[in-house]
Amino acid sequence: MKSKIRITLTILFNIIFIFSQPDAETIAVSEEIKTLLPSEIKPVWVGVYFLNKELADPYSVSNLKGSPLEDLVLFNAFTRDTTLGFAYDYPDSTCKTIIGFYKNGKILWHSGFIPESFMDDINTIKDLNNDGLLDIVITFRTSYKLYVEGESFVWVLTFDGNTGRFLNEIDPVSGQTKMQGFLEGIGDYEGDELYSIVTYKNEISEDFDSTLVYTTHRWDGIKFRNIPGTYQIKRGDIFKHNKLTADVNAKVIKYNSEDNLFVSYKIKNNITSIQRTKSFFINNLGKNYGYISPDGWGVTRFGKNGLEFTDFSNPIKSGNEKDGYAIKFDDFVSIRKFFIQGAEDLISWDERPPYKEMVDESIYNSFSGFTIAPVAKIADDYLGLVDSLNYFINKSLELGWIKNEQTGAKYINLITSAKNNLNNGNNLSARADLSTMKTESIMDSTANLTSEAFALIYYNTEYLLTQIPEEGEIAENLVKNPDMEDGTVEYWYTNNPYGGAVCTLQVNNNLPISGSYDALLNISVAGTAKDRPLLIVYLKENKELGAVYTFTFKTKVISGSPAIKYINYGEGLKPFGGTLSGEQEWTFTTSSATNSTDNIAIYIDGTRKSSFSFDNLVYKKVLAENPPVITVQPASVTVNEGETAAFNIAAKG
Repeated sequence: MKSKIRITLTILFNIIFIFSQPDAETIAVSEEIKTLLPSEIKPVWVGVYFLNKELADPYSVSNLKGSPLEDLVLFNAFTRDTTLGFAYDYPDSTCKTIIGFYKNGKILWHSGFIPESFMDDINTIKDLNNDGLLDIVITFRTSYKLYVEGESFVWVLTFDGNTGRFLNEIDPVSGQTKMQGFLEGIGDYEGDELYSIVTYKNEISEDFDSTLVYTTHRWDGIKFRNIPGTYQIKRGDIFKHNKLTADVNAKVIKYNSEDNLFVSYKIKNNITSIQRTKSFFINNLGKNYGYISPDGWGVTRFGKNGLEFTDFSNPIKSGNEKDGYAIKFDDFVSIRKFFIQGAEDLISWDERPPYKEMVDESIYNSFSGFTIAPVAKIADDYLGLVDSLNYFINKSLELGWIKNEQTGAKYINLITSAKNNLNNGNNLSARADLSTMKTESIMDSTANLTSEAFALIYYNTEYLLTQIPEEGEIAENLVKNPDMEDGTVEYWYTNNPYGGAVCTLQVNNNLPISGSYDALLNISVAGTAKDRPLLIVYLKENKELGAVYTFTFKTKVISGSPAIKYINYGEGLKPFGGTLSGEQEWTFTTSSATNSTDNIAIYIDGTRKSSFSFDNLVYKKVLAENPPVITVQPASVTVNEGETAAFNIAAKG
């Protein structure tokens, strides 16, 4: 209570200071208003407030539909009775106040009499009920005496530029506001984007015990009033922050250079949300990561546990979205929970809650869901990492990030095969499975995987391939002219028997993918066939039936939206996956070659006028080490306990 008394005394001092030392403009406007008021009002004194000069408020009233603050004056006129002096100090006084608006020599509007009180302070000016108009909260007092001897009343005045009216509930008998008591606060305490006005009275019991009684005046669609059955807000209350739903979209982006990878987030506060979004928290990261935040948003680190992005001044309104949140990562991407809190104003605390209680509240009093995030070391070895990736694939299917069962089954089969191969010591085949996963994820990224599922599969597979050692020998590159560094496209050939597309293939030295040259394929006139022209790349030898080969190459889009329909790299015609994008690397692996031709065939979509380049083609045979074969099995030998058994065994390989 003492702090409240000090605040009120300061306000009174400021008002008295303004009253006692008016400037020439204030005096002139005050006297003019006196002459303009009806004669029955008979003001003894007129106080004026130049709203654009004397009112400081964080809310932007210049955007409201009402009269702008420029040159707008709020005035209050005191009436008087036969009592001399400040008659409001006397119990039988009939003095009253009116308030109104004045601008450019005219009284725009004034109220009727406000009984037995004088204007104390302008508390705030905001659009309190979302109707786009200028609303002003004003307190009135019954006495100039000290705080404890007077009563306080709160009035809410709205103004549309021409007419004013009161938004508070008024007693029909006394004409006094029902919003009685000292003003505790005005705020969006419940996060519903509607302001509540909280007042309090100091009630004294028969035993002279003092109790603060709080009353909350909420907007009911017509006026601010104490709605029966509603909760009465008080100091120290922590309100619900989860009156919202939100969508979080995450993807991996490159920032400044290819070495800087970030998980980037976009948050959409759904149109059905009651609250605005003020904070976004990701838990259990495992270590401190670098971050990027939107303008005006701050970041709090919770040790190694997580990051919280917070903005109290410009929360995300329902139906709106914001991006620019990002966390840098180095190795592995995981699935983590996010927590989003709605915005609300705080009633001041007499004592702040314990820190742990506040942290727990920020997690449990939230809307939550799943997203992706960088994490520290997630397993001790690559088998553990494979298990983690297997979990991420299954969880992505459950969350809808993998969009259909068929696609999910493909990745589950590949990761299962990779683990089985690792358990059997066949690292090369495991790496081939993972390389296929990486390539398939690129092709599925447009239709079958969300950005979250793509990041989990592609980047984690890429990291896994750096952790699994290569075992076994790999043969030389069989492509005759793999990178065009001789300045020709020799041993490359285009076949275009139908469809009518006009196609050229030539060596290119203008910003090649790598080195000095690459091969540029240009479709200058679109045709009607989605599988022609056909690009044929020749090998140094025929493929061996049943052998395992790996095929990698790079592409870069030059113009249009080129697409590859099919590819035949040793196991018959395989769907490629469609439209190319930017610069990409592709990897394919045969499980067992089914043809013995000396070429690779790439089927181009000729219906698209476009151009793109090829480079760094590598086609290699995987030479797995042959396991030893036992030629002489050991004989069965029986010995007694403690004796040593001896037997013969022979093997080759």
